[in-house]
Amino acid sequence: MSFKSSILNLSNITLAPKEYTCTITGEKAHIKRFTVSESEYYTNAIMKAETGKINATAFSLIMCDEKGNLLFTKDDIDKICKLPDNVVDNALQTFNRLNKTTSIEQAEKN
Repeated sequence: MSFKSSILNLSNITLAPKEYTCTITGEKAHIKRFTVSESEYYTNAIMKAETGKINATAFSLIMCDEKGNLLFTKDDIDKICKLPDNVVDNALQTFNRLNKTTSIEQAEKN
């Protein structure tokens, strides 16, 4: 199989969200794993976010259910801004580990 074919076949892989436990409440949710287009949307959205709402915007775009459906909307961002910072920071750190360091082998397993 050629490099091109091998790479394009990866587009058939479903990136399952990763289970996440909130360090404050103990509640479980999931963190979204991104495709290239989702990653670009995320980057664009946080770059356009108002000062003071960047992390809240990012949090709203990564927290999802087991099927990958987002849990929060734009309407929730002001409330997310009022959360203890470690709730959001811990989730964002987990997201960054999952999406920035995930190898193709790990993606294929999921």
